[in-house]
Amino acid sequence: MINNSIKKILMSLCIMIGLTNISLCSETSILPLVFFVISLFILKYTDEHIHVQMTEKILSVFFVFFITCANLEVWLERTWVMGNEKLNLPFNIVLILIGAIGLYLLIARGIGLYLSCIGKIQIDKEDNISVKRVFLISCGVFSLACLICLLTYFPGVLINDSFNQLSQVLERRPYNNHHPIAHTMLINFFVSLGAVVTEDLTVGIALYTVFQNMLTILVLSFLVTIVYKYLRHKCVVGILLVYFIVNPVYAMYAQFMSKDVIFGLCVTMYVLLVWDVIADHTIKSR
Repeated sequence: MINNSIKKILMSLCIMIGLTNISLCSETSILPLVFFVISLFILKYTDEHIHVQMTEKILSVFFVFFITCANLEVWLERTWVMGNEKLNLPFNIVLILIGAIGLYLLIARGIGLYLSCIGKIQIDKEDNISVKRVFLISCGVFSLACLICLLTYFPGVLINDSFNQLSQVLERRPYNNHHPIAHTMLINFFVSLGAVVTEDLTVGIALYTVFQNMLTILVLSFLVTIVYKYLRHKCVVGILLVYFIVNPVYAMYAQFMSKDVIFGLCVTMYVLLVWDVIADHTIKSR
């Protein structure tokens, strides 16, 4: 009993360090203490209700690896010992390794808890028509919201990145990988398409913005549909639609000629497809 309690305390400390690394909070902040207390409750609850399988462990290692790689440079540059900077590097390495263990424990249990909840969901295959209807309704609602923003900010919103990429498209600057070349070529495609009709650059920008709005509408509609597919509650669909409409970020974001928008939509689709595959496999294997 005592050994188990000590084990949970050590695991909670690892999770606390991992969450502290991600949040980059100060050592004088109260957040590490909050993380520690939350970690204790999470470990207690998951140990009682789930058993972490090999699938969860492998996925957890995968996510922790990329989280660590993404933050490694920032974490290694933290300063803890003033006056003797040589100690900072080994100290940071130790904290990164301990934090990685903590994130592994947290993510593995999070995935296990998610799969456990998904396994309890009942799906009526006869409701497939309503799923399609939800997708079409969502497309209509999001189309209206995006159309209002598109007409308000026609032909689109240009920022520094947009001007830089347009300069590359117009051959005033060389192509570079600061902006993904594939995305710059996508802009080039719509600018060239607009040039067939007129020499006005506005047409090409408008065509790109319309295309980006269509992608946003489809991805958001797919998100709502996937949630409805597994929860089967109409009120959830209503809440999601209201949230995405009332919150101006999503419709406005679709008007920006920026690589971040397409990237965000691709990541959203990737997460949704992985979720759908895992949830569907879990339900069928029950």
